[in-house]
Amino acid sequence: MKITVNGKEVEATELHFETGVEEWNEYKLLDGGVVKVKTVVTKIFKVDGQEEAYAIRTRNIVDYRSGT
Repeated sequence: MKITVNGKEVEATELHFETGVEEWNEYKLLDGGVVKVKTVVTKIFKVDGQEEAYAIRTRNIVDYRSGT
């Protein structure tokens, strides 16, 4: 299948995977609030014809908790 990597179309093979650990990054705001961010990998591709070249698709999940 063709995917776009850094603005260039390349041939790649989608790899199946199992999720291991997905942890949150936590940022404490000076107003007492807390922002938590987690990046979730949705797809992994092996770029054809290149050794150890992979592309990933991700989405970010953001959670905010007010300090008041």
